[in-house]
Amino acid sequence: TDLQDPSQRPNTATVIMLLGLSVALIAVVRAMPPMLFMDPGSDLVDPWGLLIPAPNALSRSPTMVSPPANYTAGATVFAAFTADGPGAPTYEVFVAIGRPGEPIVRQVSKEGDAAGVSVLRWTTEDFVHWAPSPMEVLFLPNGAPGDVNAPRDGNIWTVKSMDRNTTHYLLFAYYGDSAATFVSPRALTTHSFKPTLAGGNFKDHDDTNLIYSRTEGHWVDMQIFGAPWLLANGSSTVCPHNLSDNGGCEGGPRVVTARTSVDGIVWTGDYGCANPARDAPFNPQKRSECIEFNESGLIRPSRTEDPPELQFYRIRPFYVGDSGRLAAHTLQYAASPAEVNNVSNYGYWGPYCPSPDGSGFIMCHKGKGYGRMHGPHIMEEWWVSSSSQTGPEDFSGWQRPFKRFRAVTENVWLMSQPVVYNEQHVWVADTGVFSIPEYRIAGISAPANGEFSTKPFPFTSQSLWLNVDASWGGDLVTQGCDEGCAAYVMVEMQYANDSTLVPGFERGNCMLLNITGQQVPLRWTGNPQPPPNGTKIMLRFYFRDATIYALGSNPQ
Repeated sequence: TDLQDPSQRPNTATVIMLLGLSVALIAVVRAMPPMLFMDPGSDLVDPWGLLIPAPNALSRSPTMVSPPANYTAGATVFAAFTADGPGAPTYEVFVAIGRPGEPIVRQVSKEGDAAGVSVLRWTTEDFVHWAPSPMEVLFLPNGAPGDVNAPRDGNIWTVKSMDRNTTHYLLFAYYGDSAATFVSPRALTTHSFKPTLAGGNFKDHDDTNLIYSRTEGHWVDMQIFGAPWLLANGSSTVCPHNLSDNGGCEGGPRVVTARTSVDGIVWTGDYGCANPARDAPFNPQKRSECIEFNESGLIRPSRTEDPPELQFYRIRPFYVGDSGRLAAHTLQYAASPAEVNNVSNYGYWGPYCPSPDGSGFIMCHKGKGYGRMHGPHIMEEWWVSSSSQTGPEDFSGWQRPFKRFRAVTENVWLMSQPVVYNEQHVWVADTGVFSIPEYRIAGISAPANGEFSTKPFPFTSQSLWLNVDASWGGDLVTQGCDEGCAAYVMVEMQYANDSTLVPGFERGNCMLLNITGQQVPLRWTGNPQPPPNGTKIMLRFYFRDATIYALGSNPQ
């Protein structure tokens, strides 16, 4: 499902429950990318009623497990893909091995530590049985494949993210004080990552989050970036309430910006910087400070709907199945006051900053008045793209309709992008495997009666399906059912040019009651005459106490 060329995807089979009564087996060969309903502002036409975004949280799999690495000693899953090759889908997961900590390595100690980082590759077909790859993923100057004790590149102190296009894998690591990319051919026999530019590609960076834009055909780094503190009215302010941060709170909150690159070697400057401009030349070996900021080139927390001290710690963008739409898993944090954050056993970094004399990891900054690093984290939320978004760096297309929602309900680091397995979006993490049903990251819900139409699309003879949850539950003790059995969905077909009804495709002829499924067929009673193929149509949904996630099609 993560292959760049959709024609290489194998057909799969899907079991669909029809009104809870019968089962049909349908080969999934999608005629059009699924139309997702994630963003109320761009996915809905002519809405009526109270329609609200409905996100879902990941759940831990009771059977699937992470690759067998020593995570307490510093291993971290940071990338996952569907592996190339014939036969059943095989999944490859990349694990960084190095000093333990944040989460791949703890920060460099004052005494120095040149242990460095290596990267290993594991494969699986079911996320239960794992095989170490015969490939040696090189950050290792020498040593046996898979040997966690092999020599490591001591200049690399953390590995951040990785993606691929049709020909190569590209990986971001921190090489000394530089962000550096490493490239490996997309081949079946070897992964041999080599640096693209001696000394690193740029120095002014925080967290780097790599994705290949399938629409724009270039690499995008969704980069964390320090910007000024702002009040609700947009005016500059100072760090609020003596908050504690490893960079010093006066340095400004962490927000999201972007860099882009055609080849993964030469990168633009930060989109969030107006001076120097993003297309201004820079020396990769020198840090470039932003003198003037470009607010349209960054994403910051809402100044009215988020806590005033909220910051973005990391963002991992990804494509949602084969829909062509983007989503992102974003980790937030809000620092605590220095008095609290300097207590040695407080928060994530407490155990790593134990010494009252200031020794220990350099990022702790004990005794300097602004405490240790990044803490504490508070929520991991979904970002979703608008239907008109042109690529990850199109910031106007990113939406945050799920503020104060925890995408992961456990205390866990998710560093990797997901893959699709067994009709689930699957994240492999250090502490387990987490999943959500395919195309159910977020949908549109109506607590009472609601309506909306799809965007126009050409009618074909292929069967339409709906990813929907309109299930019932909660019978009354006195028999019957009230609030728990209110869910319904009715679907009407309309001509797109004037929103008039296609005869025979009235809403009362396509009614879904007490049903949930990822591909529920849409069928109208009476076998009405369909419009000619290619006719532009819209579907109008009438629903209550239900969530609609996606619309797609299959061959009949």
